[in-house]
Amino acid sequence: MDRLLAASGGTIDLANYDSNGDLADAGGGDGIAAIVDSADVAVAGSPFVAARQSVGLYRISLPDTLSILDTYSVDWTMPDATHRATSFEIVGTFLYTVKGFQDFDAALANETTYPPSRDRDIREAVEDRFAQIAQVSFTRRGLREYLDGDGTTSLFTIWPQIRRIVSLKIDGTAQTLSNVKAYPTGRITLLAGAFNWGRQNVEVLYEHGFDPPPAPVVEAGKRYGRELIVKGAFDDMARATSIQTELGLMRISQAAQGKVGIPEVDAVLADYGYAGALVG
Repeated sequence: MDRLLAASGGTIDLANYDSNGDLADAGGGDGIAAIVDSADVAVAGSPFVAARQSVGLYRISLPDTLSILDTYSVDWTMPDATHRATSFEIVGTFLYTVKGFQDFDAALANETTYPPSRDRDIREAVEDRFAQIAQVSFTRRGLREYLDGDGTTSLFTIWPQIRRIVSLKIDGTAQTLSNVKAYPTGRITLLAGAFNWGRQNVEVLYEHGFDPPPAPVVEAGKRYGRELIVKGAFDDMARATSIQTELGLMRISQAAQGKVGIPEVDAVLADYGYAGALVG
C-alpha cells in the first residue's frame, strides 16, 4: 500500500494487466478515481482524473490539502468502464528518508540497481515489521477503530502511544474533544459521561506512534532495510544456523517470533518496544 506524507500531495499509480500478465490499456484515454476515507466519506475533489501515463499505467495526482492521517480506498473507473480497487495511507512521518537510506550504504545510492520506488517499498516493510514486533508504531499514523461501549468512562485502543484524538462518536453522535483525554497506554477517557453499552458503537479516529522516531530505531531500520534489499555474499546462507571457520564454529543469529535475527536491531526494538512507548 502506498504511503504519502500528510499535506504534501503526491501521486498514486495503478498498473493494469491483461490475462497474460502483461501491461495493457483498459480502453482508450483516461479514467477517473473516486477516493473515500475509512468512514467511507469522499475526500474533497473526488473523483480525480486517472491519467494514462503509458501502456497499462494510470496515475492520479492528490492535492496537498489531504492531511488527515487515515487509510483511503480508491475506486478506479477505467476508460472501458471496468473497475479496480486499491488503497493508500496518509501518514505523519516516515521512519527514514529515501536519501538517508541511500547515504547509509554507498551501494544503495545506485538508483539503477536500487530505484527509489523499491527503497520506499522496503521502508514500508521495515515500518510494518518493527511495529509488529515492538507493538507500537515508530511513525505517526492514523487509525479509525470501532469499539464496544461498556458503560464505563474508559476504553482501550489497539495501538498505544496515542498522539491525538481526531474524532469520536458514540452511537453516531460526535463528541466534544475537550471532554476526551488520551493516554500513551492506549486508554481514552471521557471526563464526563460514559461510553454507552453497545457493539462497535464507539467510533474513534486517532493518531498514534512516535514523532519523531527515536534515532536508534531509525538507524536500526536502515540496517534492516539494507539486509532486505541488498543481495550480498551471504545470501545463499540464509537457512544456515552456523558456519565453520579457521576460528571454530560460529552460530548465526536466526529470526524468530518477535525478532528480525539481527542482534543489534532486535536489541533496539526490545528497548523501544511497548514498555518503552509508555514513557516515550
